[in-house]
Amino acid sequence: MENETLHTATGNQTPLDNAISSLSSILDVIFTVNDYVLFFIILIMIFAKSKSRLFKLAFGYSGISVVFLLSSYFIRDDLLFDINNTPRFGLLMINIGMITTALYLIYWLIYLFNESGMIDSKKSEP
Repeated sequence: MENETLHTATGNQTPLDNAISSLSSILDVIFTVNDYVLFFIILIMIFAKSKSRLFKLAFGYSGISVVFLLSSYFIRDDLLFDINNTPRFGLLMINIGMITTALYLIYWLIYLFNESGMIDSKKSEP
């Protein structure tokens, strides 16, 4: 009986579930460090001058850090919201947060392309 229970409990896992469970302690450390780094990035972006190198470095890493933050919510299933039991206002706030994050990532990519020279922000004169 115990072997059947153990077999059915582990038999339904996908390879992704197995990888996440075996790497869960490493992922927890990575995501926790990323949360603190994102907090310091926000502080730097608030208090540093926008033309300083520290601001540019913090802003350059902020998009990557936001992607890590979002992926941590997808990997940690216990932190995901339950769509059937979440109030409408809560779902509205979650949607506004997702749209805001998407707009920030678009702005971040445009900024990086402008800084790298891939997009010419000045119109060429004929």
